[in-house]
Amino acid sequence: MQQNTLMLQQQQQQQQQQQQQQQRQQQQQQQQQQPLLQLHEAARDGPTSQKQTRQQQQQQLLLLLQQQQQQQQQQQQQQQQQQQQQDWGPTERREQGRPPCSQEYLQEKSRQKGDKKATKRRQKGDN
Repeated sequence: MQQNTLMLQQQQQQQQQQQQQQQRQQQQQQQQQQPLLQLHEAARDGPTSQKQTRQQQQQQLLLLLQQQQQQQQQQQQQQQQQQQQQDWGPTERREQGRPPCSQEYLQEKSRQKGDKKATKRRQKGDN
């Protein structure tokens, strides 16, 4: 079971790294293309070019969108990872021969402790 979680985590990390690399490459490509486009347009439209700013805005919007999508994907992956760890936690404990640490079990244990303390107090009081 633990091997499974490790493998999944490694896969997810690799996916994230690949996505980040892709994003970096896209950004680099856009940065390389942008100056050329601006030069062409400046030559064609003269120094005051509104198209230039419009394209910059579009590219910035695109970048923002890409970043937002990536953040969402990463959050989803992290949520999935947490769910898997939660799902497998108790079974791993059971395999090791420990009782599953459920909320009720813990409450029951602390209640028993409380009872013991209370009986001790009562005994002290009686004596």
